[in-house]
Amino acid sequence: ISDDGLVMFSGGDDKTVRSWNAQTGMLRLTMKGHTDKVRGVRAAPDSKKVCSGSRDKTVRLWDASTG
Repeated sequence: ISDDGLVMFSGGDDKTVRSWNAQTGMLRLTMKGHTDKVRGVRAAPDSKKVCSGSRDKTVRLWDASTG
């Protein structure tokens, strides 16, 4: 969850990272690029960037607004 509590991030077995509106629960953005399950997601303190780690042995840095 972002420091301001407005955005949540998740990663899953479907190889995606997702951004959610924490107040409404609505999906904001789906980020695709990993080739295996996403095992960890962490937002930067300002929530402008998101880092994800996957079983595909990669770490990706995403723009939280555009993917």
